[in-house]
Amino acid sequence: MLARIEGVGLDPYIGFLHRVEARRPSLALDLIEPFRPVLADRLCLRLINLNVLRPEHFEDRKPQTGIFLNADGRRAVLEAVVHWGDQCDETLGDNHPSPQGLLTREVDRFAKAAREQSLLHFQPYYLIPKDQPDA
Repeated sequence: MLARIEGVGLDPYIGFLHRVEARRPSLALDLIEPFRPVLADRLCLRLINLNVLRPEHFEDRKPQTGIFLNADGRRAVLEAVVHWGDQCDETLGDNHPSPQGLLTREVDRFAKAAREQSLLHFQPYYLIPKDQPDA
């Protein structure tokens, strides 16, 4: 997402929803947020269901709160993302051949709205299930 935003000539560090902070690509975070349930959550569940991610890939880092992926877990996720990003996924809709293609299209739509000075009318991505008509 970050590379594509820079590739279309936008500044990935100036966002609308995420607070602007040093070294934080706020626009990239803004544009990818609608894809969390559609892409990220689905991929995580898939990796767990296929036993790609296993309990030994997680660790509890005291005194920090939370559970973290260890190096082997991060490697497993990264390998899966690389292969998965270019695969066709018909559940994303007929015009979305891959998760990577879907993200690229969203950046291009946003860049077009920015160039046309119509960001007030920009509608972020949302998935319409195949069994429901377009709203």
